[in-house]
Amino acid sequence: MKTQSALAVAALAAALAATARGEFEFDLGADLRIRQELMKNVPGLPGGGWLSTAKSGPFRNQLRFRPDVWFELKASSETMGEWRIFTKLTDEFRWNPEPKVDTTTFPCELILDNLFIEGKGVFDGFLDLRIGRQNLYNYCGLDHIFVDGTPGDGSRTCYADMAAFTFHFTEDSKLDLFALYNTDDCDVRWGTDRSRHTHLTGLGRGGDRDEWGYGAIWSSKLSDNLPYQIFAMEKGSTTFWVDDVRYPWTRRALLGARIDPRLDEEWSLQLEAMGQCGRDGDGHTLHNLALTSYVKWKTEPTSHFGDGTGTPLTGTGGCTLYGGIVGRLETTGVVKNLTVASDATIQFFASSGTFVGDNYGTVENCRNYAEVTGLSNWIGGIVGRNNKGGTVKDCFNAGNVSSGYQNV
Repeated sequence: MKTQSALAVAALAAALAATARGEFEFDLGADLRIRQELMKNVPGLPGGGWLSTAKSGPFRNQLRFRPDVWFELKASSETMGEWRIFTKLTDEFRWNPEPKVDTTTFPCELILDNLFIEGKGVFDGFLDLRIGRQNLYNYCGLDHIFVDGTPGDGSRTCYADMAAFTFHFTEDSKLDLFALYNTDDCDVRWGTDRSRHTHLTGLGRGGDRDEWGYGAIWSSKLSDNLPYQIFAMEKGSTTFWVDDVRYPWTRRALLGARIDPRLDEEWSLQLEAMGQCGRDGDGHTLHNLALTSYVKWKTEPTSHFGDGTGTPLTGTGGCTLYGGIVGRLETTGVVKNLTVASDATIQFFASSGTFVGDNYGTVENCRNYAEVTGLSNWIGGIVGRNNKGGTVKDCFNAGNVSSGYQNV
């Protein structure tokens, strides 16, 4: 709420400064959307949410009512163009004829759907801009790329907290730059709606995902009948958890182009090519891993954990130190995005850990679910010895770890 309030104040101040010699206009309006949904045997029925598989459930007839109320303040000047501040409040309530379930009532909650400042024709027509909470769908005509701003909210809203700039170089050539960041806890809403996700932009149900993106779109013409676009952008999301399930961070880069030949007044084509690459923090899970070759006895002991008095085991001359997927990791080394499943067999002698035995480098985003047994000392579920300069971050150990006599 503080973010949007600050934005409103800044937007108003900018509009007043830019149009000090212009005239203001105030406008408002409202609309109502009514949608009927007939469903049977779809994901989430009769319960389970969008992550569930299709279930055989009863026929469902649902009517959805979404009223919008919007307000607009406009001003203009000869030198600074046209400016406006726009805000929209929305709600959605439902009526279920079959089965007759009281899901939502009016008014169940009120949501700030839009709040932005927009300038057009700034600097003698060179710049257009829009900053604030705005609709994301079909930005720059790329409706197959910019499709959802609030996927956790069904269809009430489709906004993004975004800054968008358009630079007009010629009548036919322009460059669009944008940057957006949707934080999962920046919902501005009043009231409660028990049938909805807790969060508008995320998955809800305990999820805490932020999404971000930025990019550039160049639009121009090769001829009057041959417009084209070239676009490049990057998008990503942060790591989040839903019902004790970890969803890793993602990062994707997209590069593409499209050309729209206009054959005549009625016929046109759309040719497009694009590619996407990226990475995420999901990593790899290792199953049936065996880390047992570090223990070789000269004399088989009667106890695998010493004599219980804190005395180290004897007969261990054939055992080796620095056990793990990586024995010793030097300062420039990195081990990341690995998971060891609980079906692993892990037995070390000393100075050993599941991922790294002796660590001087970086171990990141690694998880161990297996039991780790050490016969001497310096035994760890992630690393055995973490030396000066070594870094262990965003790691998790869920397996039991035991050692012969010290330093687990």
